[in-house]
Amino acid sequence: MVKRLIAEPRDEYEARIAARHERIRELRADGLSMRAIAAELDVSVGTVHYALNKVAA
Repeated sequence: MVKRLIAEPRDEYEARIAARHERIRELRADGLSMRAIAAELDVSVGTVHYALNKVAA
């Protein structure tokens, strides 16, 4: 049996990503390095960098 993946609805995806970006900003405000944040959230350093720079832009 082949398990088929169903795409996440866009509004749910956007809410999940917004929450992750907010958590990244909170952790950075607490003084964590980008590498520490990436390890904490199990994302890439590039994802952390993007989330932090998205706010600044």
